[in-house]
Amino acid sequence: MKFIIKLFPEITIKSQSVRLRFIKILTGNIRNVLKNYDETLAVVRHWDHIEVRAKDENQRPAIRDALTRIPGIHHILEVEDVPFTSLHDIFEKTLPLWREALEGKTFC
Repeated sequence: MKFIIKLFPEITIKSQSVRLRFIKILTGNIRNVLKNYDETLAVVRHWDHIEVRAKDENQRPAIRDALTRIPGIHHILEVEDVPFTSLHDIFEKTLPLWREALEGKTFC
C-alpha cells in the first residue's frame, strides 16, 4: 500500500533551506503519528512530495484518516503500483476499475 502526500502550498513557496527543513519536520510528524498503526512503515522524502508505504492493507482506512489530521499536508493520494509492459497493458488493467465511471463519456 502506498500513499503520495502533496505538500501544503505554503511549504512549496519557501526557499530551499527552509523548504527542506519543513519537509523534514513534516516527515517526522508523519512517522510519529503513524508508528502506532504499522511499525514497518516507510516514509520517504522527495522535493515535491512524500511517499508513505505500509505492508498491512488492513490499516489503509486508519492510516488515511490519520494522515488527514496532520498539518502541512495538502493532498493524500492512494496509489496502487502495477507493473505494465505497454500502453495497451495499462488500458487492460485500468478498464475494469474505471469502466462504470467512464461509461457514456467521450475524450477529445
